[in-house]
Amino acid sequence: MNLNEVVRFAPLAINCFTGSLAQLSGRSGAALHEAQLLEAGDGYLLRAGLDEWGMPEYTFAVEDVGLRACKVLGAQVTRVPIASDWVAQLQALLGEYPGIVVWVNSAYLDYAPVYSSKPGYLHAVLVIGMNDAATHVRIFDSLIVDREPHGCEAWLSIEAFATAITDRVRTETYDHMGHFVVMQPAGRPVDFDVRASLYRQACSFLTNDTYRGALPSYRALCMSRFRDVPETGATAARRLFDHIVVLYVIPGLTLLAQSLQRADCQGSITTLTQTLINHWRALSVLALKFEATHSPLILERLEDRFDVIESLTLELWQTLHDSLHNT
Repeated sequence: MNLNEVVRFAPLAINCFTGSLAQLSGRSGAALHEAQLLEAGDGYLLRAGLDEWGMPEYTFAVEDVGLRACKVLGAQVTRVPIASDWVAQLQALLGEYPGIVVWVNSAYLDYAPVYSSKPGYLHAVLVIGMNDAATHVRIFDSLIVDREPHGCEAWLSIEAFATAITDRVRTETYDHMGHFVVMQPAGRPVDFDVRASLYRQACSFLTNDTYRGALPSYRALCMSRFRDVPETGATAARRLFDHIVVLYVIPGLTLLAQSLQRADCQGSITTLTQTLINHWRALSVLALKFEATHSPLILERLEDRFDVIESLTLELWQTLHDSLHNT
């Protein structure tokens, strides 16, 4: 057993929590794909806010989405409060379940330099083992947001893990730490109507200001940070790039394209989804250019591209709604 070995692989998720649930479901014997979780849990509906660093974020209600989706899809998920004697508790849970999802402070995950080199943020990992001496836990991390996003399996010292689960970190909206999450898979396949789920999300987007107004709010938050001092603007531009390329936007739209195919929604809606992905990708390139230059000209181009993306996003949800209405 090499406790220093880190096994890297391509990223397996668009979100650390839903990705961890998807991995856990497979280990439990009834695999749920992340696209299914976003379908069943209304995870394609994004909202705007501030992250752990006070930077704009464009995300979905990750824990609510994941837990709700598992219930809809027949899996029983339980949040177990972390006890004072958590080592014995974790050993017992690992004896009963193939893995445990837990929210941590990323700053203490020393198997990836990107974690220790940045301020800690709220992150979910899957614990899949503990060595006999209880000095290390085995971590399966499905999404590490680095310049080259990846996932990994690695051993983490029990001391680092102890700090990671107790040094609390939260966003403006979310405060999830303090629980182990375990899963019992569905006893039998559950009938699930993908079209009805997508229609429900389209209706919510068009009628709920939290979702319909999320992109304009996110844009306003980003532009405000871009016009701040250059250091703040550069950080916000990098975070915009991360949200587009690595975290939620393009990966989420890619999963949505899969869901549209599963719902037998073809033609113009598929083309529109790809067009929107292309415009977001162009915006991500502008974000990197602004990070490097802080150019007023690039800032104008960012605003123009946001205009197009806002219009296309509304068109996408309206088209999806109309295509599924009364079908």
